[in-house]
Amino acid sequence: MLYSALLGLHIVAGALGLITGAFVFRLPRTPEDQLLLRYVYTGSLVILVVAIIGTVAAHWPSLDPVTRAIFAGLCALGVVVLARGLLALRAVKQAGSNWQKTYISHIYFTYISLWEGFFIVAVIDLGLPAWLVPVVALVVLVAGAYLLSRYKRKVLPAAGD
Repeated sequence: MLYSALLGLHIVAGALGLITGAFVFRLPRTPEDQLLLRYVYTGSLVILVVAIIGTVAAHWPSLDPVTRAIFAGLCALGVVVLARGLLALRAVKQAGSNWQKTYISHIYFTYISLWEGFFIVAVIDLGLPAWLVPVVALVVLVAGAYLLSRYKRKVLPAAGD
């Protein structure tokens, strides 16, 4: 029961993060601009990380060693993602020099990580070969890096790439 509740919470938070993450990429004009949206996004990251750690802990005994390693890595990544999400909030609040580039870098890291987790778990859940995990992860990273560089050129023309 606990496992199912945590997994459901994780899925809902992940979906919320994927949806709101697309909008928090837009640079806020002021620290107050989009504040609620940024809090919703960051809150979804908090819930997602807490829920995945709880889900993995509850399901740990039934996981095979490869899946354990993958999920342990995803939990560690979740903690880093959460830290980067909080750093993005701080970058806007402090609005120091070059804050826009810092903000975009943190948001990108969090958002691409959500997509990585989505696709990696899909590969596992579909029962596809484990060797596909790094292939899918690489494809998502390359696509994300390409889209990020295009976006940065558009919104940060003076700063370059």
